Amino acid sequence: MEKQPTRSFEPQEQFKDYQFGLIDPRSIPEAKVANEKLFENPYGVLGIEVTIPAYAEKCTLGNIDPQHSDGNVDLAAIEVAQTLEVPPSGASMVTVRADIDALGAMALLKHRASGGEVTSEMIARIQNIASSDKFARGGWPGKTDLPSKEQPWPKSGSASETESLAAIAARVMDFKAPLADRMKSVEEYLTTGTEPAGYREKVEAERADMAAALEKGAIKIEMFAGGNIAYVESSHRAGTSLGYSQAPVVVAFNPAFKQGPGEAYRKYTVCQYEGTWADLVAAKNELAQLEEGWGGSPNIIGSPQGKSSELSPEQVITIVKKHLKPRE
Repeated sequence: MEKQPTRSFEPQEQFKDYQFGLIDPRSIPEAKVANEKLFENPYGVLGIEVTIPAYAEKCTLGNIDPQHSDGNVDLAAIEVAQTLEVPPSGASMVTVRADIDALGAMALLKHRASGGEVTSEMIARIQNIASSDKFARGGWPGKTDLPSKEQPWPKSGSASETESLAAIAARVMDFKAPLADRMKSVEEYLTTGTEPAGYREKVEAERADMAAALEKGAIKIEMFAGGNIAYVESSHRAGTSLGYSQAPVVVAFNPAFKQGPGEAYRKYTVCQYEGTWADLVAAKNELAQLEEGWGGSPNIIGSPQGKSSELSPEQVITIVKKHLKPRE
């Protein structure tokens, strides 16, 4: 690949650090009060993938959400952050889900605003994050072997399921660590490629545990629609990756999904390797008629955030199967 030139930016005069915040998706009063405080910054608030309309409207500096709100599955938030006008000094940036794309976009905007250089090495890391976020790795390669003790990492998947990004992705999703500390880790990773201490060992151990669980039958995988849909039931974060090793469309059900400090809840994620396999927007709309709060983009949709889905796996699979696209 041709080497990208180094990009430099003039720092904002007397740059004052940004504030970063996580929106709590739960509908409880305490969450709503905490969320309202995030939008009180007089310098303005920029949203990064704020997928809850009521809060997206409060983002006075706009909302970077190309895949969900704009339907542009070929663009990740961190890519938008490469050229977006940086927020005013002292502004806030908020997101709903602390993933490497959202926090990476925040870190990149801060780096640019403070006059940091965007080197060719940084651009390579940005592109790697964007590719994992969009599942942009070409067409579905076909059915492959499930992870094993000998070969635990898949060839494709989201950041947490990609070997080169798994450690920083785990740090980003570690809700026990203060957001400010996680942001520092992302900034360091983007600028130097340094992984946070201890997380590489953690993710390698998790992959080994997952391989062992597969061997013991503790992770449930079933095939539907002539092998075009893989249903994966597991509390492991690698549900989508496991599904993609078997089928181009995945219905992943986590009976104990954990996000932030709240209680674990039942969570569905429905995704396709690329947009040619199913009309997930139509599936999302039909699922939302049965259960309010389903959302997402043309390539990935999910049940309501912050509360348990009441739908059965059979209901979800039936609707997704209905909206598979005909193959030539």
